[in-house]
Parts: sequence; C-alpha cells; structure tokens
Amino acid sequence: MAVTTMVGVLIRYDEAIRPVVELRAALDEFEGIETFPIEHEGQFGAVIEADSLDLAHAMLRRWIEPTPGVSAAWPVSVQYSGGDADADPEFEPGTIDTTGCGACVAAPSP
Repeated sequence: MAVTTMVGVLIRYDEAIRPVVELRAALDEFEGIETFPIEHEGQFGAVIEADSLDLAHAMLRRWIEPTPGVSAAWPVSVQYSGGDADADPEFEPGTIDTTGCGACVAAPSP
C-alpha cells in the first residue's frame, strides 16, 4: 500500500473577484482537492490528497494559487497515512508533520 499525503491548506479569497461558492466549486473540480468552510470571514480550508508531498505542493502551486479569486493559499498541516513505515523514514504513517507551523501542535492522527 502506498503512502498517502494529505495537506491542509488555508485559503484567503476576494469575494469581489469571484463569489466564494463559485470559487470553492471550481477548486472541488480538481481531483484530490476538497474544500470546506471555516469560521473566519474571507477564508476557507482545503485538503489536498496526493501520492507525495511534492505532488501536493505542485497541486497547490499550479491549481489552487492561480485560480481567480484566491488571494493566498498556505499549507498548515501535512499528514501521512497508509503504506509501509520504511516508505518515508522521517515520518510514521498516521502522524501529522507541523514543522514550521507555529500555530500547529504535532499529534498523532485519530
């Protein structure tokens, strides 16, 4: 079984450029990206699911960031699941990497 990488992304948007409902629908059309509402005005979240961190990063840079209406997109968490513990010696499957995320606390996934 392959390791799946899931990246949580905070997205800021400009309603004047594109209504948030339309923007979220456009992003949800991309395979491996799912958006969700959050409580802060002008922001929503997304989860990118990919086979590797490099692919998730490419999806963020090539699909999310250039979408009209997106003001900024920033990864806030990374979770690895499935696969063999030897697949990535730095991370155990089922853990969350919050390296560089001052607002995040590393914890095992549920």
